[in-house]
Amino acid sequence: MIRRATLADLPAVTTLFAHTVRNVSIRHYDAAQVAAWAAGSENVDRWQERLTQHHFLVTEQGGQLTGMASLTAEGYLDVLFVHADHQGNGIASRLLGRLLHHAAAQRLARVTTEASITARPVFESMGFRVVQAQQVEVRGQWFRNYRMEVSVPPPMLETRRLLLFPFTLADATDFYALNQDPDVMRYTGDTAFSSFREARAFLEHYSETTYRPYGYGRWTVLRRETGEYLGWCGLKYLPELGETDLGYRFYRHAWGQGYATEAARACLTYGFEMLGLTRVVGRALRANDASIRVLEKVGMHFEKLFPSAKPRAFATRWTSTPTRRRRPPDFIPTLF
Repeated sequence: MIRRATLADLPAVTTLFAHTVRNVSIRHYDAAQVAAWAAGSENVDRWQERLTQHHFLVTEQGGQLTGMASLTAEGYLDVLFVHADHQGNGIASRLLGRLLHHAAAQRLARVTTEASITARPVFESMGFRVVQAQQVEVRGQWFRNYRMEVSVPPPMLETRRLLLFPFTLADATDFYALNQDPDVMRYTGDTAFSSFREARAFLEHYSETTYRPYGYGRWTVLRRETGEYLGWCGLKYLPELGETDLGYRFYRHAWGQGYATEAARACLTYGFEMLGLTRVVGRALRANDASIRVLEKVGMHFEKLFPSAKPRAFATRWTSTPTRRRRPPDFIPTLF
C-alpha cells in the first residue's frame, strides 16, 4: 500500500533510511562513506522538514515501512529508499510513478534528482537521464553520484475532474497492474501483459508506433486534484480498418463515478474539433452494459452487431460524427 507519510512515521522513516544505506548502498560505496551517509538519520529536524513540506510517500507491508520517496514543490526528488528485504519487488518503480504523476498534476515541467550509483538504474528505467556525474561531500566523505532529470509532459486535455497525458514510463506500474485485473480485462478481448517488463516496453515504444505516425492515441487519465492514476482513454487509428476507435480502461475503484464518460467526451471533442476527424467508432461486447452506457452518454449511435473474437460472443459497433455532437461544458484543450 502507498500512502502519504505523517510525522508519526518519523522513527520508522529514519530507521529505514539508515538500514537501507548500510545494507544496500554498501554494494557501491565503502564502509566510511556508508557510515557518513547513514549518520544523516540523526538529523531529526531535516527529516521533519521533509515529512511536513515535501510530497512524501511511504509503502508498508504488515505494519512495516518497505519504501519511501519524496518530492519538493519545485520538482526535486529528494528521497528514494527501499528496504533491503524488499528490493526487486517493484516498490521503487511504484513510488517513482506516483511522484511523477503528482508532478504532472502540479504542472511541473521536469523532475530532477541526485541519484547514487545504486539508484541510477532505477531512475533510468523510469525515463530519467544523466545530466552530470559529480563528486559531492557528505560529512567529510566524497561520493560519486549523478544529477538526473526527466521531462514531465503537459496535459493534452483537462476536464472538470481529470487530466489526460501522453503515455510515459511513469505509467508502467499502474499500466501493468490495470491489465492484471481479470474484471477489468473481462470484456476487452485483450490478454494481460505477461510481465512488468512487457508492459514497460509497450509504453516505451508507444510514441514511435502510435503518436508519431498518426498524431494521437490513448492517453493516461489522472485525477486532477491528486494526480492519482485512474486508467486510460483516447482515440486510436486502426490502419487495417482505416478508422479511428474510441477506447477506455479504468481501475475498478474508479468505476461508477463517471470518469470514463467524462474522459471519452473530451477525447471525442478533441478528435472532431482539434484533429478534424469526421468519424469515430466505438466497440463494446454485447454483454458489457457499462461500456455501452458510456458510448450512449457521449452521443454515439448504435450501428450494428458483429462477431467478436471471444467465443460465442457478439460485439456492438457505435459511431459518432461532428454533426451529432455538441462541445461538452467541461472540455478544456490545453495545447491549442
